[in-house]
Amino acid sequence: MAASARDQGAAATSGGGPDQNAALADLLALAPAADRARLAGLVASRPQMAARGVQLAREAYRAQARLGPDDPRTQELLLKSARQAVRIARVDTELSRAQITTPAANPDGTVIWGRVSEGGKPVVNVTVSARGAKGEVEGYGCTDANGGYAMTVLGALSVQLRVTDAKEVVLYAGTEELAAAPGAIFYRDIEISGTPVDICQRPADDPAAPAQHDTVKVPGIVGRSEAEAARLLTAVGLKSGERTEAPSDERPGTILRQTPDANAEAPRGSAVAIRVAVTDKRVVPVLAGHTVAAARAALDTVGLSAASVTYRTDPRRAGVVVQQAPPAGARVDPKTGIKLTVALPGKPIPAALVLDLVALDARFQSVRLPGDALAVRAIELGLQDRRALIAFAGADDASVRDRLGLPALRDARTLKRVLRDVLAKTD
Repeated sequence: MAASARDQGAAATSGGGPDQNAALADLLALAPAADRARLAGLVASRPQMAARGVQLAREAYRAQARLGPDDPRTQELLLKSARQAVRIARVDTELSRAQITTPAANPDGTVIWGRVSEGGKPVVNVTVSARGAKGEVEGYGCTDANGGYAMTVLGALSVQLRVTDAKEVVLYAGTEELAAAPGAIFYRDIEISGTPVDICQRPADDPAAPAQHDTVKVPGIVGRSEAEAARLLTAVGLKSGERTEAPSDERPGTILRQTPDANAEAPRGSAVAIRVAVTDKRVVPVLAGHTVAAARAALDTVGLSAASVTYRTDPRRAGVVVQQAPPAGARVDPKTGIKLTVALPGKPIPAALVLDLVALDARFQSVRLPGDALAVRAIELGLQDRRALIAFAGADDASVRDRLGLPALRDARTLKRVLRDVLAKTD
C-alpha cells in the first residue's frame, strides 16, 4: 500500500526524503535555466524573422505591381508583412529582457533587479537607485548593454526606485513602496518614458488620513538638479509631478520652472510640476539595409526623423533604405533630420510603399495616427493602387478625417499634403 501524505512528510522530516535546502536550491535554479533556454531560442529565431520580414515586404511590393492591389494574394502578403513587423518588434523587446542574468538571493539584504527601457529598447549606462523615506540612497546599480540592473539593499525599510543619467537628470521617479527585508527579491521593469503610477493611495474615509488643511511650504527648487529637487520635495512630504523639457543653456537636468512656486502652501502629498533644461544628443541608428517601415520605427524609437528622402530605381532592393547620412552611431541634435535614399521598384510604385514613404516623412509626425495604423486602414478603405491614392489626396478634409478616424481637420490636411508630395516625387 502506498504511504500516506503524512507518512511521506514524516519521512522527509526525519531524513528519509529529499532535503529541504536541496529542493529549494533546485527550485531557484529553474528560473535561470528557463531564461537561458528562452534566450537561446530568441537568438536563434531573430535572424530568420528579420530575413522573413524583408522578404515579405519585397513580395508585397512586387505583388502589387504584378497582380494589382485588389488581388487576394497581394492583400494576404500585405497583411503578413505588417504582422511580421509587429512580431519582430516584440521579439526584440523579449530578446533584451531574456539576456538579463537572474541574480541569486542574498540572506543579508534585499535584491532588487530588472530592466530599464524606453519605447521597448534597453537604456544603458544609467543609474537605478533605491531611495529611503527622505530620498537617501540605500542601494544602486547601473544598467548594462541589455538595460539590466541589480542592487542589494541592507536592512528592513521601505524604498522607492529612481533612474538618473550621468548628469544626474532624473529619468524616472517611482512611487511604489518596496518593503526591503533580508532574503527578499524584487523584479521591476522600468519604462522611463512612462509616467509613474501611484499604485496605492490612502482611502479618503480613513480617519487617520491627513486633514485637507494639512499643508506644507513648497521648497525652492529652480536652479537645482532634478535629483536634488526630488530629495527636497520628499523631505517635506511632496512629490515630483508633471515633467516637461525645454532647450536651455543651463546644465541639462536643471530645474527652470516649478509649479506651485517656492514658498507657496500646498497639500501634503501633492505634486510639484517642473520644467527641465535639456540639450541632449541622440545616437543615429542603423537604417541602411532595412525596409522603410523598419527604418521609420528605428527613428521613432530614438526620437529622430527623416530630413529628406531621395529615390533610386533598384527593383532587387525595392522598399529598402540603401543610404543614410549621418552614418549609424553618430550623435546628433534631436532637431537634426536624417537624409535617406530609398530603392524603388520599376513603375508603377506600389501603394503600400507610397504609404510607407508618407509615414516616413517628418511632417507626418504631427498627424495623430501611427504609421502602421495608416497602412492597415488604407487596406480597409481599398486604397490599393495609385489612382485610389490620388483620389484620396484630392478628397475634402472632412472626408479624409472621418474615413481614417483622425482627431481633427488639421491632421487630414497635413496627411493629404504629404501624400500629394510623395505621389509627385514617385511619379
